Amino acid sequence: MGEGHLAQAATPPVPLAKPLPAPAQPAPAASAPPAEIPPTPSTAVSSVNISRQSVSEPQAGIIRSSLIASGLFLLAAVVLVWLEIRRRRRASAFAAVFADRVEAPMPVPPAPIRVDVSAEEHRSDKRSSRPDLSIALGIDYVDAAGAFTRRRLSLTNLDREYLEAWCHERRAYRTFRRDRVHQLWDARTGEILTSFSELEERVEAHRQMLSAARDAEQRMHRAQAEARAKDAEHGRQVAANERLLAEAWRRCGEGAVVLIFLARSDGALHHAEATIIRQYLDARCGRYKSLAAMSADLRDRLRHRVMELWPNPDRATAAIAVLTAERQGAHRRQVAELAMALIEADGVVHNAEKDFAAGLSGWLGRSARARSKPQ
Repeated sequence: MGEGHLAQAATPPVPLAKPLPAPAQPAPAASAPPAEIPPTPSTAVSSVNISRQSVSEPQAGIIRSSLIASGLFLLAAVVLVWLEIRRRRRASAFAAVFADRVEAPMPVPPAPIRVDVSAEEHRSDKRSSRPDLSIALGIDYVDAAGAFTRRRLSLTNLDREYLEAWCHERRAYRTFRRDRVHQLWDARTGEILTSFSELEERVEAHRQMLSAARDAEQRMHRAQAEARAKDAEHGRQVAANERLLAEAWRRCGEGAVVLIFLARSDGALHHAEATIIRQYLDARCGRYKSLAAMSADLRDRLRHRVMELWPNPDRATAAIAVLTAERQGAHRRQVAELAMALIEADGVVHNAEKDFAAGLSGWLGRSARARSKPQ
C-alpha cells in the first residue's frame, strides 16, 4: 500500500462519549477494487464478455418462453376471430337466399283446428263433398271493414262466388268471397295469376288429373283382385291335377314298374316297347271314372314320369308282390300279356328276358292256383 495509508493505520483512535457500533467486516481481499491492479486491454474485454454471457443465458430462456406463449395466444385469437367472421358470413348468405322465397304450404291436417277470428271471412268447418284439390295458393284479401290480410291457402274447392281452402294463417278451413280477393299467386312458384279464369283452368286440370289417378288406382285394384282370383283358381287346378296324378299312379304304377323294368332289361327302350307301355297306361286310366276325365296334358305328364323310370330288380320284385296281393286277377293277366308282348316287340329275346318270362309264367301259375284254391 501507499504511505498515506500506513500513516492512517498508525494513528490511535480518539475516544468517544458513546461507544460506536462494531465496524463492519472488511471485504475480502479478492473483492478489492480492480483499479489497484491495472488490467491489460485483452483481460478487460474477456472479463466483460464473460459477465454478459453469465447474466444473459437464464434471462434469454425466460424471454423466449414468454415470446412463444404470446405468439400462440395471438394465433389462437386470430383463428377464433376468423371462424366467427366466416360463420356470420355463411348465416348472412343463407338468410339472403331464403329471404324472398314464399314458404311452402303446410300439409292439410286431418281435422280442422277451431280458433276464434274476426269476421273478415266465413268459417267452413263442413268441408265440401268434392275431393280436396290441395292446390298451393296465395291471396291478398280485404274484408268488409277494409282490413287487408295476406293468406297462404291449400285450395279444396272453387265455385262461382266462393273459394274453400285450408288457411295456414288461421290453421282452419275457411271460405273466402271471390269479389274480396284482390290478388292471386301460386304459393309454390310465386307466379302471379291474372284472373280467376286462370285459376279455374288450373283447378279443372287438377280435377281431371285426380280423376284419372283414381280411375287408374281402381283399375289396378281390380287387376290385383282378378290376379288373386286367377292365382287361387290356378292353385286349385294344380292341386286337383296332382290328386289325379296320384290316383293314376296308385292304379297303374306297379304294373308300369314291371313293364318298364322288362323293357329296359336289354339296356335300351325301343319305340315298340314304349308304345305298349303307353297302351297299358291309357287302358288303366280309362277303366276308372275318376281318371277318365284326365286331360291330355296330365296323361302326357303321367307317361313322361313312367318313361323316366329305370327300376332295379328289387323294385320290380316288390311291384310283382303288390300285384300278386291284388284280389282282381284281370290286372295281373293284363300285365303278364303285355310283358310277353314286350319280350317279342324288338324281335330279339335276350337271356334276361327269357329268365323273366320263365319267372313270370311261374308267377302267373302260382297266382292262378292260389286264387282257384277252395277256401
